[in-house]
Amino acid sequence: MTADQRPRGAPRVARGKTSRQAEGVKAHGVLPVPRGPPRGPVGPAMLVTGVTVTRCFVEPHLLQPLHDFVNGVWWQLDLLWKAATGLGPWLGLFWSALVPYPPFNWLQWAALKVWHLPRLYRFYIIYVFADNVWKWLLPSLHEEVMSGIFLALLHRYNPKGYVDRVVNRFVSLLNKQAKLLSPKGVRAPLPEELLETLCIRLRNDGELLEALGHRRILRIWPRLRRQTLGTLSFPSASDEAWVHKTIVDGYYREVEAVVKEAALVSAAQEAAARMRVLHEAMDSARLTSKDGGLSQGTGGLMSQVDSASAQAADAIIALGQAKVEAQEAAARVGKALGKTWQDKMDELMDVHKALPDVVAELRRLDPKESKDSKDSKDSKGKGKKPKK
Repeated sequence: MTADQRPRGAPRVARGKTSRQAEGVKAHGVLPVPRGPPRGPVGPAMLVTGVTVTRCFVEPHLLQPLHDFVNGVWWQLDLLWKAATGLGPWLGLFWSALVPYPPFNWLQWAALKVWHLPRLYRFYIIYVFADNVWKWLLPSLHEEVMSGIFLALLHRYNPKGYVDRVVNRFVSLLNKQAKLLSPKGVRAPLPEELLETLCIRLRNDGELLEALGHRRILRIWPRLRRQTLGTLSFPSASDEAWVHKTIVDGYYREVEAVVKEAALVSAAQEAAARMRVLHEAMDSARLTSKDGGLSQGTGGLMSQVDSASAQAADAIIALGQAKVEAQEAAARVGKALGKTWQDKMDELMDVHKALPDVVAELRRLDPKESKDSKDSKDSKGKGKKPKK
């Protein structure tokens, strides 16, 4: 029966359909949903709207050619490995000998647990594990590929999101540099005011924002996070050297000044603590030998004095070195620690001017008061007549 001779009301069957589709038409009176890839090329619009992704999840057989290709490649690699090395059976025997003992049995248990999870969870765990291994073995390539793709998409479709992402990465870099610069046992968190100022400065520097998302700069990003910027060097007249110099001159010096000042405060506290220990050891030794009972020596007390004096001397030397470094770091950014110190002292004196005891204690730290008192003592010493 031809298409023109079909009974009235019978469903139309398209030419070229398979017998199974024809049977479906006879049974249900409708044409089944066509199977296979969508007609025409897959463009960005389809990827954005999620048509292709949705079809892959609803119709898993669309990924079957890719699955068969991966299995075929894996099978060929496995045969090549066994034929070229012959280590497969030996590795299997070696692993069988290690499996009964921890931690190898724990590893096998975890691997089997992951392998028997649902496919989505299994693929996600394998992806996270592979991503971390890749980041550990090849950090520069990982940063260039993963972060580069993400930043490129943001730069193309969401410029504001690109700027926010770059600024957040840069703030993380500055915090990492602060940790690298801090001496052991010293915490030097960057003030919020400083971070806000540096972020505004970066947002207004469009050229640096563009450069921080370039693949060549992303390639050296792990080095910038592992080492202090002051110790790094790059070939002259290169993009890396320009970015490094811009970051050091405009941002890193500010961070360095804050960290050196925090190190100075920590060194001063350590020196004060060591001096208190030395005073306590000296008082104990003096009280013990007051009546001459230990005139030949104070035994363990003198050893304590010896140790405390050595520690106090080291702390005072470290304080002097930290003060020099803090002054140099402040001078690089156009600041003066002495002027800042004097301004703070004047502010405290003005705040507590109604409390004479507090003012008298604060005057001990005032450089001008200390100088005046020293000059007065010298003048009194010169005015005394020598005894006959």
